[in-house]
Amino acid sequence: MKRKLRIVGAALAAGAALWLVGHGRAADESAPPPSPPGAAAATAPAMDLDNLPTTIFDDSVGDWVVDRFAGNSLTGSVLYQGPAREVGGLCTAHAPGQVVAAPDGTVYIMCGLSGGSYERLVEVSPDGTLRLLMGEKGLIEGPIGQCRASRPLWNPKENTLYLAGLNCIRKVVKKPDGSSWVELVAGIPYKAPEPKAPPKDGPAKQATLQSFYRGAVCNSRGTIFWLEDRGLRKIDSGTVSSIPLKFTEKTYGFHFIMRQNLLSLGEDDDTLYISDTYGGGHQRVLKCDVKTGTLTRVCGINTAVGNTYKRFGKAADGPPLSHASENSGITGHYDPFYNALWINGPDARRMRWMKLDGDRWVRTVMCAARPETKPQPFGLKELNSLGVPGEQVRCHYIYYAGTDSRGGLYLVRWTETDGVWRAYNKKEAKP
Repeated sequence: MKRKLRIVGAALAAGAALWLVGHGRAADESAPPPSPPGAAAATAPAMDLDNLPTTIFDDSVGDWVVDRFAGNSLTGSVLYQGPAREVGGLCTAHAPGQVVAAPDGTVYIMCGLSGGSYERLVEVSPDGTLRLLMGEKGLIEGPIGQCRASRPLWNPKENTLYLAGLNCIRKVVKKPDGSSWVELVAGIPYKAPEPKAPPKDGPAKQATLQSFYRGAVCNSRGTIFWLEDRGLRKIDSGTVSSIPLKFTEKTYGFHFIMRQNLLSLGEDDDTLYISDTYGGGHQRVLKCDVKTGTLTRVCGINTAVGNTYKRFGKAADGPPLSHASENSGITGHYDPFYNALWINGPDARRMRWMKLDGDRWVRTVMCAARPETKPQPFGLKELNSLGVPGEQVRCHYIYYAGTDSRGGLYLVRWTETDGVWRAYNKKEAKP
């Protein structure tokens, strides 16, 4: 049974309509499209790969809604702890708003606060109450309220909050009296690797870690992966080691620029996704097999092969390796609930994904409306309500911040100063 996907883009402005058929497998741009099951080849609509519109809507585009999760644009610039949707002064622009959701529904948000450029960590409890957990100054180890904040990282094996940053990894430990203390796990606080020397591996607390790291994740075995400009590190069983990486194309090494949150867990404990975000050959999402260190491009046009369809550097949907691109770099983060990579970038204006159980085309999910949808655009800054249709939201610099186990996608705006939003598919996920 064939599944029709409506594709809307530049051709519609000229009054034309283009239809594509999804076949549930990776698209082969060099071959003609297969016929739908049970249909003659002559009846299948042609896929004009030379003239695909830049915006291709996913089937689910009408099912997504966006809720304000934390912060408020009407309550001023001073942080008052309390109901998460009523607090002011929650600035995600400095961080930029990394979000980690624990299994019990607690959500940790890395943010800046108005009046300061340092990062701070806030906690939103399952009942929707926000409180400041860690400030911008303080100790490396000690009572949590007296320690300096760094980015949240959840260890599912230990069911514990970890903290990544300041050249080290720490964890939050519950004491018998119920208090929470921060303890060092790996790295030497405030000591970076020597500029021209390789990072130091070995016993965890003697190893050196980059300060402005590019991402950190922890798998179900409790192994932590730490992404740096010069490579990928692994922290396991009290030891830090560097993973030898094998690039499968001529563009070797990474070319990160101005970004963190570029590392994502994949479909299993031995798969990662790395976003190499800038430059002609570096606008790519790489799949990493941590057992072998092999890196394979899964999304982003490889200009070394050729920009055949003239879409590089544009926010363009379509087949992931020949048509899909983004302005100023591309990022990909895996979402286990939907089995998809969220495709995003520093200058993104809409949220897109690449479903891994379909044809793997990149398609638009939110922040762009179909022609038949009545225009009622909501900017994120003014969006303080619940249940706003995802295709009605308009935002420049919208950015992926995290996901939760209930099907929620957390969004921030790169230049925004007042909050975090949560999007979800109302037919599949829980509010």
